[in-house]
Amino acid sequence: MANSEDITRRSRKVPSTFWNLWTLRLTPPDGTVPRILAPALAAALLTVDSRTDFDTATELMGSVADRMDVSHALQRLDDQPQWPHIATALTRLADYLDTSDVPIDYARRRSLDYTTLLPPGRWGEICRRTGTHPGGERREQIIRCHLFQRISGFPPEFAPGAPTLGAALFRTEYFRFLALQSPQLAEALDVEAQAFLATRHIHDEPVAWQPPKALLDGLALPGLDPDQVDLPQLHRLIRQRRHAVQYAADVLGTSVEAVRYLLGGHPARLPPPTTSQGTAREDYARAMQTLPKERMARLYLDEHRSLSQISELTGFSYRVLTRLAREYAIPMRRREDYKKHAPVERDWLYDQYVVHRRLLSDLARERGMHTKTMADWARHHEIPLRHGGAPPAAYRAPDWAARVPAAVRDALTAPYAWKWLEIVVAALPYATMREAAQALGVHPSTLIKKINEFERELGHALIERAERGRGMRPTPFGAEVAQAVRTAITGSNRAGPLSSPA
Repeated sequence: MANSEDITRRSRKVPSTFWNLWTLRLTPPDGTVPRILAPALAAALLTVDSRTDFDTATELMGSVADRMDVSHALQRLDDQPQWPHIATALTRLADYLDTSDVPIDYARRRSLDYTTLLPPGRWGEICRRTGTHPGGERREQIIRCHLFQRISGFPPEFAPGAPTLGAALFRTEYFRFLALQSPQLAEALDVEAQAFLATRHIHDEPVAWQPPKALLDGLALPGLDPDQVDLPQLHRLIRQRRHAVQYAADVLGTSVEAVRYLLGGHPARLPPPTTSQGTAREDYARAMQTLPKERMARLYLDEHRSLSQISELTGFSYRVLTRLAREYAIPMRRREDYKKHAPVERDWLYDQYVVHRRLLSDLARERGMHTKTMADWARHHEIPLRHGGAPPAAYRAPDWAARVPAAVRDALTAPYAWKWLEIVVAALPYATMREAAQALGVHPSTLIKKINEFERELGHALIERAERGRGMRPTPFGAEVAQAVRTAITGSNRAGPLSSPA
């Protein structure tokens, strides 16, 4: 009879949910659900050849099941005609655990902190290495739950951060993943599990283990034997149908649970991709390497670029970028969101497009909009669009324009404003408007009109008009403007109509 210390030692050798193969072999075909029976069997094993009560047993197993679960499970098994063989199997297993070393300390694993299991970004790396479609955020959560179950022995829904789904939906997605994972992915996840254990200073344990199947030899047990299933045929069937697990179980005359168990240990290889599938997969893998989440978020969210603009920048298709954004859980903008841009001011657009000769595509990228939208703003502000890279003559700024003070430059938004600025500055030294107009080859009324426009735009008078006994003369502000323009033109080595009259 095992004492309490013996049972404590035995509990360290048993996972909180019974080993899959043993659960399948002991589950009666009367509607008993293996996933419900498994934690009850784990606790029941501690009561074999001992006086351990159900409450103590379930507590040692992490309280996945309660005393009523264990009691109901044993009653159900006791009702089976194979009960003597079931009891023999449990007794053999308890004796084996009490007398043999087990490579995993399950009690220690139950106490580990799993919050850092599969850290952010790791799932994407695994997918790139194995050619696996990463799916969305929920897929990553399912993978984390799978690793948690495989390492800890707890049910997957006990994992930290498990998806907040209904129990049925969670189980559907979880078991679907188990059925469709590839050998490469299964191996990569085991490597990840070993890496996690190493961070907890566990270096000498396998990821998973189960007792020898030989302990069940010669026993007539109620459950199906997965080893009797034709594994190659199972692999062929599993890739042929959408609801592959149920279909394969029906064809092979076995249970869904047996199919899941076999695929968990022996994943089916993925069929070779078609040429188009292979190309798409390669493009997506390259996109993930070229555009990690941080860069994609910066381009799309911070710089407010559209997917079309990112496509032009990187060479990846719109479809690949859409899939990548969803994989990174980057919120996609709706069509109406593009109408929420701040308006494009005329002065800014004129300065950048006409004075500095920047391309509309550059300006659109800077403001996070499409080039066509920026062109629409130019038309709205009646700024003629240039063709072939040259600004329209009416708005073309001279080379020296950038050296003019900003206060003056920002006011020059009218057609031919730069040309008229030179004429107005040249007119300042003359005594009368008529004299200046005649010397400069313009009509006096036109010259007066342009001076008035500049003064209105600049907010200051440029000229003190002529009075009886005194000719017109520049105001202090007008003199400053004239000097600034002359300096700018001189700096560009240009000659023009700014020379003073003789």
